[in-house]
Amino acid sequence: MKLILMCFIYPLFLFKAQAHEENIGAAIGPDKAVRDTRSERQEFKLSEATVNIFGIQLIQLKSDNSGTFIVPNNALVSYQENFGIYVEKDGWFRLIKVKKMIMLNEQTRISSPLLKPNMKVVSRGTEFVRITHVHLTSTINDEGEE
Repeated sequence: MKLILMCFIYPLFLFKAQAHEENIGAAIGPDKAVRDTRSERQEFKLSEATVNIFGIQLIQLKSDNSGTFIVPNNALVSYQENFGIYVEKDGWFRLIKVKKMIMLNEQTRISSPLLKPNMKVVSRGTEFVRITHVHLTSTINDEGEE
């Protein structure tokens, strides 16, 4: 009975995963909101129109010589019991895990060995960037790869 059930359900699962993969693939391209991806979709480029429509703004990180940085609270994202910020370099967005140290009114002091002064950080439109990232990586995560 298990074999019969597996023979029926497994092809449905593969079809769903393939259809989802094709939908994501169709959403990436030069004339799409997401222009390109790399590093198993952990990094992605957004079109200029998308950046403008969703009001995505960047700020430069400034260090106070202690190895920590202060970012606006709306630059932080929480995920799987972690905190992170999205940085942009040459049009590529990626999530960097950070340690949240102290919240100060509208700002938070953070640290990470991956952060450097003058890096560009998403300070507005963070929600859209996060949703885009989650959508792009959902097929990879569903298949058990990271």
